[in-house]
Amino acid sequence: MAPRSVVTMAMSLLCVALSTLSPPASAYGPRNYACCVRYTRNPQDVDLIIGYVEQRAVEVCRIEAIIFYIKPNRKVCADPNAGWVKRILKQLSAKLEEMSGKRAAALGRGRSQTTSLPSSPSSNSTSSNSTRSNSTRSNSTRSNSTL
Repeated sequence: MAPRSVVTMAMSLLCVALSTLSPPASAYGPRNYACCVRYTRNPQDVDLIIGYVEQRAVEVCRIEAIIFYIKPNRKVCADPNAGWVKRILKQLSAKLEEMSGKRAAALGRGRSQTTSLPSSPSSNSTSSNSTRSNSTRSNSTRSNSTL
């Protein structure tokens, strides 16, 4: 045998040995995604929807879709260009804005209650300083919790 064919044979055997020793792709764990492959045509009740996710075709999946999470423990794939889907997304956005507005109002009321702490009649100068530092402390705590 010529030296060149021996080297080729050795390289081929090495490649075969390495390919049998490497784990299969399934050994790396399950895929963490399930793609929609078709759309539902049935409009869904907005009151049953508890959330949604956008599926992008530029990632792993082949079609653009809105995946609605519906009570009880169901997923529905919908065409993002369908009229009923756009209507539901608009309703969900309005509901979210309403909820965040109520939360902001509740935080605003809580802040005014904490800053109007009563001062003790014994010493006005020290009580006003301690009230000011308490309200500053509570405001800094609140701003960290809302981030």
